[in-house]
Amino acid sequence: MISLEELRHVARVSRIPLTPEEEKEFLEQFREIFDLLKRVEKIPLEKAEFVYSTPNRGELRKDEVEAFENPDAVVREFPKKVDRYAKVPRSL
Repeated sequence: MISLEELRHVARVSRIPLTPEEEKEFLEQFREIFDLLKRVEKIPLEKAEFVYSTPNRGELRKDEVEAFENPDAVVREFPKKVDRYAKVPRSL
């Protein structure tokens, strides 16, 4: 369960301003999510089998260098650029 004070704290540290209507809406949504998580926690997993999305079961692919087909298409998508380089804010 999440309280209104906890929701306000998360919104404040996330710098997300919420109206009272949004607080009420989000509080209800969070409570629904937490109720669903409680139901999932009750699922017995003692005899559960793992399901893998690929047949390799955790094997890593070889790290090989491949030529990129169209680098100009990527450069065109840069919001700011200098020649062929992306221009980004300075970070220290």
